[in-house]
Amino acid sequence: MGNCDSKPPPKKKAPPKEKKPLTFGKDPSLNMADFMLSGKKGETLVKEDMKGQQFLMEESEDCSVYLLDLVASLTVDYCTNCTLVTGPVESSAFIRNCKDCVFVLAVGQFRTRECTNCKFFLYSSTEPIIETSRNLSIGCYTYHYFNMASHFEKSKLSVWNNKWSEVYDFTPSAGCTNKNSNNWSPLDMMKESHTQYVKELDNADVCVDSSTSAVPLTHGKSMSSSEASDRTCFLAIMSDKIDFNKVLDAVLSWQAKNGEGKDPNCSLVRTRKLYLTKEQSRTLFSSLKDKKKAASLMKQCNGQKNCSELLSLEFSTSSATSLLGIESMFNELSTQSPDSLCIMTGPDAEGLSKSLSAFSRKINN
Repeated sequence: MGNCDSKPPPKKKAPPKEKKPLTFGKDPSLNMADFMLSGKKGETLVKEDMKGQQFLMEESEDCSVYLLDLVASLTVDYCTNCTLVTGPVESSAFIRNCKDCVFVLAVGQFRTRECTNCKFFLYSSTEPIIETSRNLSIGCYTYHYFNMASHFEKSKLSVWNNKWSEVYDFTPSAGCTNKNSNNWSPLDMMKESHTQYVKELDNADVCVDSSTSAVPLTHGKSMSSSEASDRTCFLAIMSDKIDFNKVLDAVLSWQAKNGEGKDPNCSLVRTRKLYLTKEQSRTLFSSLKDKKKAASLMKQCNGQKNCSELLSLEFSTSSATSLLGIESMFNELSTQSPDSLCIMTGPDAEGLSKSLSAFSRKINN
């Protein structure tokens, strides 16, 4: 018989929940006027401490706004000839009834309505949505300021999952569909950058060099469509042994030295990072014609307990020299776990790219 006087073991305490910032009306120290710009003309506003709040910008003209911090959400209405730059916006950004503006935004969800002649340098973790808008130009977000990387981590937005080019147009023009909408066009990132439109700041730790950005510069899916399959190079990394921060450093270093803007024969089209179960991995890789590479990827998947972390980098290249440069870029990384890195070209690369696009969309939904 047990000891009647014995006490049951103490229950483990649940880890403390992360406290969310108090909002207007609940925190007496917050003044809503500090987190908005309304009815202004020709003003410049720089905020480096958003205190986890939302921001509202409305009915303003010729203004420049810099939100160099983590932002809860963003709403912009009826602005003309304005510039808005933000760090990571945790949830959604709604841009409505704006014209002749430049936006440099990193957001979880992006939506515009009734906007005209606006440029967007965009990070969006979901497909950007445009509605009743025309003459929009959209490119990749490559802004950088001190602490941006940590702000991305806090926002839970992955720097690898930028879907800026996967735009969905709810209201395409007559004779057009969402796939060939003429209401927006991708910016040529070889020729255009936010540095051409955004003023440098004297009192903030901001770097205009895209190679220092927390987000890789990508050219978007439009470059991989209707092009020969042998121009697609697909790099898949699946392993818990490789530090993805080192992969990011390698990509940014390659872009700075001999990549974007310097080698017209090679560009990074898009990147993705997602978790796959073993069954999902088998479905994804079973169509590969190169069975050796398929087996290598499956081996990595089967070595994981529950699910595998897959990082894919899709390049467009038209020369053997550029392809060798891509391969050499990751030689050092692959020595950490040789089986975890696979480079594919030709039909396998193009096929896996399309399959992964549909697969990631299904997972996100």
